[in-house]
Amino acid sequence: MKRFILAMIVCIAFLLTWIGCSGPSCNVQIGPDTKPTTGHKFHKTDQDDDDSGLQDDDDLTNDDIDDDEDDDNDVADDDDTGPDDDTAPPKNYCLSFDGENDYLDIAVGNWFNNTSFTVEFWLYPPQQEINLQKILAGSYGTSFHNLGIELGSDEYPDQGFVQAGFYNGTYRSYVYGTTRITGMDEFVHVAITYSITTQDMSIFINGQLDAQETMDFGTGAGGDEFIAAAGHPIVPTDYYTKCMIDEIRFSSVVRYTNNFTPQEKFDVDSDTIALYHLDEGKGAKTSDATGHHNPANLKNGVLWVER
Repeated sequence: MKRFILAMIVCIAFLLTWIGCSGPSCNVQIGPDTKPTTGHKFHKTDQDDDDSGLQDDDDLTNDDIDDDEDDDNDVADDDDTGPDDDTAPPKNYCLSFDGENDYLDIAVGNWFNNTSFTVEFWLYPPQQEINLQKILAGSYGTSFHNLGIELGSDEYPDQGFVQAGFYNGTYRSYVYGTTRITGMDEFVHVAITYSITTQDMSIFINGQLDAQETMDFGTGAGGDEFIAAAGHPIVPTDYYTKCMIDEIRFSSVVRYTNNFTPQEKFDVDSDTIALYHLDEGKGAKTSDATGHHNPANLKNGVLWVER
């Protein structure tokens, strides 16, 4: 009996020893190249899962960081909205006249000889009336013009409205506007049309019909040059005008018969004789946008001004 009890004690001790060896503090040598492992090698704990997940997340995070850096660079590129010399829109210039002796000389042919026409431009008008002030004059010979677009008139010098008409060396015929534009602190669109068929000359101010008269324009209208912001340069007068002018277009048709919305920047089409955008911003010449090679020269210090 004693031997049996002793044998049972030995068996229990051996069993306890075997169980203790498989515990977390026991290192099991599996093979000569195997490193010691801790715990249950083939069963991952929650911590193992978390550690593995963290490691995977870390790997993904590194990739994501690279992607985020690329995204940041893209955002930085997108945020770079400063002006680019190659893509910046062109500046909008106009001509400023001092009202003393400067003007724009437009060399033309006999543009309006027995034909309908439209002359239009944007005008920043004088801020006060000073007798008759020339805006555009088509010169002819050495002593007179035969197409005049003016502010005021010899009869009504202080009214500040547009008048337009012609003078053929013997008599003159004009249509007188009704809208006072002198003193307006803004650019005003002015259009003058003449129909060779109906013989109606019309004045439009900012796209609205301002006045209309029937008259015989005669032949040879236009002459060999147009003058802007002055009377005929060969015969000095006090007709120089202190104003600013932008976008001058001459057309061989009546463009407007009803009220309309003026273009800020005029287009070239088959009816355009000459078009001056006046956007060079420097120099003593301005080009004809039609390609018809009608030069225009700035005289006596006309200034370029950015609108």
